[in-house]
Amino acid sequence: MMKLLYSLSLGTFFTFLSVWVYGQEDKKVNARIESSVLENQVRLKAVVINNTAVYKELNYLLISIKKGNSGNLSNNQQNGKFSVNPNEVKVLSEISVNLESKDALKAFLYIRDEETQKLIAKDSVELNSDLFKKKTAKIEEDAAYELRGLTIDETKTKVGKDFY
Repeated sequence: MMKLLYSLSLGTFFTFLSVWVYGQEDKKVNARIESSVLENQVRLKAVVINNTAVYKELNYLLISIKKGNSGNLSNNQQNGKFSVNPNEVKVLSEISVNLESKDALKAFLYIRDEETQKLIAKDSVELNSDLFKKKTAKIEEDAAYELRGLTIDETKTKVGKDFY
């Protein structure tokens, strides 16, 4: 009876330990687009949150696609390389867009690991999205295609990385 109680308590301990460790692994990098409207101006703010305990070097791509009342499409694209410290919240970029009542806007934020180019976080925002037609799907595909062409840093030394 004592052996059974001992093995049961030991099994329970390891189960709780594995659940606790797995819960710690859930921390990651999050991307978020914050939007605020003031009169006819929409301000989009790209924010990254590093919930890990590791310093990270990443790339971002922020794309906004606006469809005007007359059917005209315009897009704005911002990208760059950045670093984020453990448990840091960082504003990457801000875009202000003039948006009338009959205009539609979509914005996408992609965060990639600088070395592996693996997509690690993304977010999107849509305003008046029902005004978009099939025409914008081509632009979104083009924007996603451009993600594949990001520059890869293959430097071997710290001095090379600093120079790059």
